[in-house]
Amino acid sequence: MLDIRKELKNYWVDEDGDKEPAEEMKVLLDTFNQMIRKIGKDQSSLTGAMDEIIDSLENKANDEEEIRQYRLSFKNKEKEVEGLLEATLLISDQFESVYRYSMKNEQEQWKNQMKSQWDKIGLQLQHYGITRIEGEGVTAIASLHKVIETIVQNEIEPFQIIEVLQSGYSYKGEVIRKAEVIISKQEAQNE
Repeated sequence: MLDIRKELKNYWVDEDGDKEPAEEMKVLLDTFNQMIRKIGKDQSSLTGAMDEIIDSLENKANDEEEIRQYRLSFKNKEKEVEGLLEATLLISDQFESVYRYSMKNEQEQWKNQMKSQWDKIGLQLQHYGITRIEGEGVTAIASLHKVIETIVQNEIEPFQIIEVLQSGYSYKGEVIRKAEVIISKQEAQNE
């Protein structure tokens, strides 16, 4: 390595003709060396800080990509749930047709068995967040029931559900299909 002081001794001549570096030059060189070392240290710490910033930005980019992947996965799961829900309702509708037909049958044993199965299926659906909407004998509610027909029935209150034609369903509290019902109405009185 080059020793600057040694080299300067060879070329520095003071006023008397002696080859000795001046004291001022020593101070100047020492100060210069200190500044170079400080710049080196500052550069080193700055490089470390820059590396941390770059790592942080890379982590943020990775986090954003991960979040994007989670969102995409969530959307795919939602579509999958919607498909499964739709398939479940189609199967329930098929069974409901058999159930409603059996309720009109005269064989009590057949009716009882079908009613038992209907109730068990309803409980299983509830376990997975699907609630059947029916309501025979109660007042129809516009947000839950779709009135298909009205029949004059003076002996019961108006808007009472006389018959459920097709069950409605809600999933986790959100109505996905209203029940189709027949309700009562009062006969108009002529004065």
